[in-house]
Amino acid sequence: MKKGVGFIFCCFIALAIYSGCKKGPEPGQVNSFKRYSFKNAHLTLKHSGDSRGTEELYIADYGKYEARVSNIEMFRGEGLMPRQSIDLTRLAELYNVNMLNHQVRHQHNPMLDSLYHLPESDIPSPTEFYQTQMKGNYFKFEAVDTALGYKAERWYQPESKALFWIWNTLAIKQMYSTGNGFIGITMVALDTNWVVDTNYFNVPGKGFDVHDIGPNEQLQQM
Repeated sequence: MKKGVGFIFCCFIALAIYSGCKKGPEPGQVNSFKRYSFKNAHLTLKHSGDSRGTEELYIADYGKYEARVSNIEMFRGEGLMPRQSIDLTRLAELYNVNMLNHQVRHQHNPMLDSLYHLPESDIPSPTEFYQTQMKGNYFKFEAVDTALGYKAERWYQPESKALFWIWNTLAIKQMYSTGNGFIGITMVALDTNWVVDTNYFNVPGKGFDVHDIGPNEQLQQM
């Protein structure tokens, strides 16, 4: 995919957007910032077009903890390319786990760190947060549309010809152009009463090599 159409909830917005001079939480504490409108949720997403397979998205404590488990195959010029990975968010610590080569990339996200330490009066709402992210990734709001039976915001990125439908802070449908085809990602199941299983948010240890990378490096492994 072209630059800028990566996972919607990857954070690329400048810290200055949310900077403030008021006193925030003490070191070691976090405020009440919420990345999602739902406290806990489990989504199942199905790939179509030039990609096939599923993703399972687990959200805990309004996004303080998140795990995206991908088991997909993508059609490339050389044939099918399997991808089995886990993308973890643990507050401001991001991890991409490649289950095929047992490599883990770890990245500290300064923007999320800043958001979790803002004074309560300066904290953006979940809607403000994702809208700022979309704009920062060069998406343009088009209209309120119906997708999968939900009234969702439709966002479009001209460079990559990517479309996102966002309902209640969740990306329930995505479409990407691949030149000669497309990749579709569609929510097929949603459980907002999911009972949290913290095992999903553990970083693999034994048998995995962990590499720390800088904030401007690509987190996901291809």
